[in-house]
Amino acid sequence: MQFIYIFLNMVSLVVISLLGAFSYHNREEKCSKYFMYAMIFMVIWTLGTIFELFVHDLGSKVFFRNIIQFGMAFVSVVDYWFVVCYTEAENKIHKSIMQLFVVLNSIAMILLFTDPMHHLMRSSVYLIESEGSFDLIVTSTGLGIFFVLIRFFLFAFATLLLFIHLAKIFKSMQRQVIMISTGFLLALVLLIAKQYWFENQGFSIPMSAIMCLPYFFISVGIFKYDFLSVSPLAKDWVINSLEEGIFVLSKEGKILESNTAATRFLSEFGTLIDREDLNEIYTSGKDLVHQLRFDTGVETRYFELKIHHLVMTNGKMGGGVAVLRDTTSQMIRQFELKEKAELDGLTQIYNRRTLERKYESIKEGTVCMMIIDIDKFKKINDTFGHPTGDAVIIGVVRAMKKCIRSKDLIGRLGGDEFCIILADCFENACEVIANRVLEELGYQQYENGIKLPAIGVSIGAYSNIDVNQMNFKEAYKVADAMLYQAKQNGGNCVALKQ
Repeated sequence: MQFIYIFLNMVSLVVISLLGAFSYHNREEKCSKYFMYAMIFMVIWTLGTIFELFVHDLGSKVFFRNIIQFGMAFVSVVDYWFVVCYTEAENKIHKSIMQLFVVLNSIAMILLFTDPMHHLMRSSVYLIESEGSFDLIVTSTGLGIFFVLIRFFLFAFATLLLFIHLAKIFKSMQRQVIMISTGFLLALVLLIAKQYWFENQGFSIPMSAIMCLPYFFISVGIFKYDFLSVSPLAKDWVINSLEEGIFVLSKEGKILESNTAATRFLSEFGTLIDREDLNEIYTSGKDLVHQLRFDTGVETRYFELKIHHLVMTNGKMGGGVAVLRDTTSQMIRQFELKEKAELDGLTQIYNRRTLERKYESIKEGTVCMMIIDIDKFKKINDTFGHPTGDAVIIGVVRAMKKCIRSKDLIGRLGGDEFCIILADCFENACEVIANRVLEELGYQQYENGIKLPAIGVSIGAYSNIDVNQMNFKEAYKVADAMLYQAKQNGGNCVALKQ
C-alpha cells in the first residue's frame, strides 16, 4: 500500500514539474506567473509527502509533515489569486482577502513549526507501525482545524468566482472557463471526501494527486483553448477596442458597466442626454433602434442607440445591453447625397423635381409663383460661349436670392428658366418682389474681363394661389402663360395674373 502511495506521489511530482516548466516557458502570458507559483508550492507539498514516507523517526516525519502543510497553505492562496487574475476581479476587496489569508497562513506556519513548545496546533503526535512501515498520527486542536478549514474555504471561494465568471461571459468563450471550473470543483469535492470520508473507509488518495486535477484541466485549456492569452484578455481588447459604445444596464435601466467608447461618450455628451427620454426607451421593453442628435454649439453629432432587453426565464426583465454607434459621418454623407439629389449642380438651388415636391408639401395657405426667363440668353451663349452663359445664370440666381425671403422657394426648371414660390404672399407683395429682381439685375457683375450687354429677365407671375385647389403643374401653366405675355411686351418686365 505504501508503495502505491509513493508511486502516485512520484507521478504527481513529474506531472507538476512538467506543468511548472510549461508555465515558466509561458511566463509572459497573463496569470501564468501565479500558475507557476502554484506549481512551486505543489512541488514543496509533494516532496514533503514523499520524504515523510521514506523517513522513520518521529522528528523527521513531523518536520516533513510541516513542509507539507506549508505547501498546502500557500497553494490555496496562489490558486485563489490565479482565479482572481483570470476572472479580472482584481480589486481592493480581493486584495484585502488575499493579504488576510497570507497573514493567517504565515501565523499558522509559525505556530506549526513551534508547536512542540506550546501545542496550540496539535494535541497529540505519535507513530504507529502498520505492515512494516511507520505512519504519523496527528490529532489537531480547534485552532489547527480552523487553519485547515480556511484553506478549504479559500479554495471553495475561488471555485465560486469561476462559476460566477462563467455566467457572465459570452457563450463562445464559456468552454474555456468550464475547463478550469470543472477541475477546481472536482478537486474541492475530492479534498472534502478525503478529509471526511475516504480516511474513515480505509481508502486514501494523495492530496497532491487530487490537486493535480485543476492543473490538468488548466493545462488542457492552455494547449487547446490558449485561455491564458485569449481569455479574458481578448474579451477586454475586443470590447474596449470597439468603436461602438457598450453599456450593461440593470433591470432599472441604470448603467452598471461601460466600455471605453461608452465612457468617452458619457464624458463628452453626458450633460446633453435627456435621462427621461432614455428611461422611456428602456422601459418600453422593445428592442428598437433610436436616433439621437446632440448640438454642442460647435457641431452637430448623430448617434444610433439600440437596446437589447435581457429577459429571464420567468419572463421578467433582468437588465439590458445598449449599443451606441456614432453615425455622424454616415448622416453627413446622407445629407450630401440628398443635397446632390435635390439641388441643381450649377446654381445650388432646387431642381425642378424637388421644387415640385416642396410645393406639394405645402399643406395650406396662399402662395405666388413667378416663372423667370433670361432675355436673349441664346445670343449670349452663341456670342460669348457657354462658360460666360453659366456665369450669367449664376449671377441672375444671386440677384434673385437677394430679393426673396428665407421661407420662399427658388429652383431652376432647366436651361435659363427659373421658378420662385413666395409663401404667404398676395399680389401686391408679388409685384414688389418681381420689380426688385429686375432692379437688382442692373447691379450684377457677371464676369471680369468681358463686357456684356445689359442682362434682363422676363417674369410671369401668378398670385393668390390656393395650394389646396391647384397643384404645381396647373399653377405653372398659368405663370408660364404670363411669362409668354412678358416676352411679348418686350422683355425685362413683369406680367402678373391675380
